[in-house]
Amino acid sequence: MNAVAVRMLGSCKITLFDAGDLALAERMGVVVEAEGGGEYAEVVGASAPPTEGERKRPGLRRVLRVMTEEDGQRLREKMVRERAARDYCDQRCETLKIPLKLIRIQFSADMKKAVFVYTAAGRIDFRQLIKDLAHELKVRVEMRQIGVRDEAKLMGGCGTCGYGLCCSTFLPAFIPVSIKMAKGQGLVLNPSKILGVCGRLKCCLAYEHHEGNHEHAKAICVYDDDTV
Repeated sequence: MNAVAVRMLGSCKITLFDAGDLALAERMGVVVEAEGGGEYAEVVGASAPPTEGERKRPGLRRVLRVMTEEDGQRLREKMVRERAARDYCDQRCETLKIPLKLIRIQFSADMKKAVFVYTAAGRIDFRQLIKDLAHELKVRVEMRQIGVRDEAKLMGGCGTCGYGLCCSTFLPAFIPVSIKMAKGQGLVLNPSKILGVCGRLKCCLAYEHHEGNHEHAKAICVYDDDTV
């Protein structure tokens, strides 16, 4: 087994996969094993023999193949279908008066499944919406609700520092942040200063907090087992 680090397209999360006998290099496009089908990803860490810790991990998901020209064409078609699906979903939500905010639509590489990621103030009955989407798109539909921090991570944006949001550029996972971290650094407890675009405490409050540095380092360095 060769362990390789990949980043799913449209995500900053880095995940370990089993490359098998494939010779992979950084920045190569690949198709990886994922729940409900394959997914497109980019290699960010070249193939290497697994460490002792990796050998003890339960079976890693596999890299299925290196992306081909045909995969590239399918990826472009996938993006076109995702845009069309978004337009149709927005239209049906308006007609059915469903109060949800659609964040992202992601088709699987085999185009047999579509995940609709959204935010909403509470529970929503979208049974009719799912029926309409499945009938129109001819795919299996999954609705996935996320929170405001995950919304910021997926949507991206610019922080008050002038740089891209940490969660959407390099943080593979959210880290615990508390008001104690701001107080310990003598920061002004003004919402405009300590809250991010998501309305929650900024992730960067943990960066210079002496008790949080170890956990923050682990959050950046440890690979995530989830591929979705």
